[in-house]
Amino acid sequence: MLQHVSAQKNVSEDADMVSAMLTAIQDFAHDSFKETENAQLDSLQLNDFSVWIERGPDAILAGVIRGNAPLTLRETFKEAIEAIQFVQRDDFEEYEGDTTKFEKSRPMLDNCLQFQLNKDENKSKIFSPFNMLAGFLGLFLLVFGFIYIRDYWRWSNYLERLKSEKGIVVVESDLGWWKDSISGLRDPAAINPEEILGEYGLRAKNVESDWRAFQDLSPAMILERANKILQPPEGVKLSFENGILIADGIAASDWFDQAKKLSLAIGGVNDFRLSQNSLIGKIEGQEILFNCKTSDYAEKQADKFEELRNDLGFLAETEKKLVIGSSRTSRFDRFSRNQYGAKSSACGKSSCRIE
Repeated sequence: MLQHVSAQKNVSEDADMVSAMLTAIQDFAHDSFKETENAQLDSLQLNDFSVWIERGPDAILAGVIRGNAPLTLRETFKEAIEAIQFVQRDDFEEYEGDTTKFEKSRPMLDNCLQFQLNKDENKSKIFSPFNMLAGFLGLFLLVFGFIYIRDYWRWSNYLERLKSEKGIVVVESDLGWWKDSISGLRDPAAINPEEILGEYGLRAKNVESDWRAFQDLSPAMILERANKILQPPEGVKLSFENGILIADGIAASDWFDQAKKLSLAIGGVNDFRLSQNSLIGKIEGQEILFNCKTSDYAEKQADKFEELRNDLGFLAETEKKLVIGSSRTSRFDRFSRNQYGAKSSACGKSSCRIE
């Protein structure tokens, strides 16, 4: 035995015994069946094992096979013995018992070691208990990972939405295994965080929310709160700057009067004013009534006159010109002169209108 390799480490290493056995079997078969001298043994069957033999000019390659090997393996054996003969032809000619020279044959012999399962064996291997358990575990991890990433994405988008909303301050949030939780501060005029959960695929029953009321004094939130409380009519637009709420547009005087009272109850609003255009419209629509044939105000007219004077003063401060005029300016002239030392002879419950 010049060289041998084995796929199993626990196989008997007595290679000389195997070689002697093959020689004996071949001699026995040749003598018993009276074959010609050129007849050669090319295979043996020993229970579940087969021995395939390939011959070269100077050496024999014998392979022990378990099961039914494909015919292509015999071609592999032929190529191996031919390669060994070619590479070590000089070693064969000079051989005197030293087998260490044939270590160079091991790579070519290793190519002959093959392992192949038939379809039934493959199925039994695939559906083994270990593989089934590993498969279920892998599937579970895959599904769990998908659900976790999906929930994390939904929760993150929900938090980003809340952080971008006016009047909402997120203090603490937690993405839990079974229930999520979030807490923070919410202005009454802001959106309700629980109402938008469905937009992000979240369920209210799975989210523990704790929102404490607070008043957001940011300009944007003050303006939004003012719009909800004052409800400006169509054509009137509110703006907020430096603590002053300003109404711009044309509306009835009653709305302006009511808005001025309500605006002072809005947190962050220090004063309510009309824009110049709105103020001019209000002044032009103002009426002040007098008692008949006197220069005395009619009942409850003093407050209106005081308000009119304040409005005119505001316009003067902004250095704007107020154009007063109409086809009946004499009545306003008499009223105006009376207030500054002149006399008025207006009769009945007439009115002075600034147009």
